[in-house]
Amino acid sequence: AWALFSGGEPSAAQAVRDSGGTADGAAGDAAGEAGDDGAEGTAGGEEPSGGGGEGGVAASFASMSPAERAAEAEKRGDRLLAQAWDLAYEREDYEGAVRLLEGFPRELRGEAIFKKIEEKLRLYHSFAGFRKRLQKALEEGKDSPALAQMIKHVEREDFDPDLDELPCVARFRKKARELVGDERYDALELEVSGLDEVEDMQSEGIGR
Repeated sequence: AWALFSGGEPSAAQAVRDSGGTADGAAGDAAGEAGDDGAEGTAGGEEPSGGGGEGGVAASFASMSPAERAAEAEKRGDRLLAQAWDLAYEREDYEGAVRLLEGFPRELRGEAIFKKIEEKLRLYHSFAGFRKRLQKALEEGKDSPALAQMIKHVEREDFDPDLDELPCVARFRKKARELVGDERYDALELEVSGLDEVEDMQSEGIGR
C-alpha cells in the first residue's frame, strides 16, 4: 500500500529492447535474461567473432590489439551507460541499472571506460539502498520511531543532493504525511527547524 515505485518496473531486458538494443545482447549477461529467441547474450552488445561461449569471447578479446580492445570497451561501455541511465532516471529501476552495468565484460574492465561504469554503479547502488530505507520506514507504521526519524532525516535533507532529487523522496513525503497526519508531520518539521537554528547559532558562536 505504501510502495514508492512510480509503476511496475520493467525488466532490464525489456528496457534494452525499448531503447533499441538487443535482448540477446546487452541484457543477456547483465540482467540474467535470455533474448526473444532464448539465446543468452553478452553484456554490452553483440559478441565479437570467435564464438564458443565465454571462453571464445575471452579469447576474442585477448586476440585484439590494445587499441581495438579500448575501442570495443568504449563502445560497449557507452551503450550500457546509456541504457542504465534510462533504467535509473526514466524507469526508476535502480536495481536493473546495477545488474546491467555489472554485466560489463570482465576482460575489458582494465580499460578507461570502466571507471565511469564503477562511478555509476556506486550511484545507482545508493539510489536503490536509499529507496529501500524510505520504504522500510513507511512499513514500520505511523507510530514507529523509525518513521519519525526518517521524516526528520528527509526534511533536513541530511544526505547527498543526488538522493533528494529522486522521485521516491517526494512520494515518501506525501505518503508519510498521509500516514502520520498533518499535525504530527508539521511537528516533526518544526523539530528539524529548531535543530537547524541551534546549529546555526553554535556555528556563529552565539550563546557560548
